Amino acid sequence: MGWSDGKGRAEHLDCELHDVPFYMNTLRIPNISKNTFYYSGLIRQGIMTRDEALKKEMEELQNIAKPTELDTFLNENHISPSEYEGYVKTSDKTRFEPKLQKRARAIYHKFRKF
Repeated sequence: MGWSDGKGRAEHLDCELHDVPFYMNTLRIPNISKNTFYYSGLIRQGIMTRDEALKKEMEELQNIAKPTELDTFLNENHISPSEYEGYVKTSDKTRFEPKLQKRARAIYHKFRKF
């Protein structure tokens, strides 16, 4: 794609807001850490045991902090941290889905057995 890190190489370029989506999950879903989904994948692949993952998860849950990049984003967009948290917790992406898809999902969940 012709990307460069300014020194003529492009091995790994991360977005400035890299940790913000992971932080959004911690706001939206109680008792979830940045690496919960990652650990889940490692368990399914047999790389990590469930007990190892739970131990790491508990350690991370005690030290959850908002990413420093979030402050820059909020300042640039004139949004307060409380407004941001409210937006994240009340957002509804399903409003962009077709009505038929919503109905199909509702029917699926109505008859799904847990």
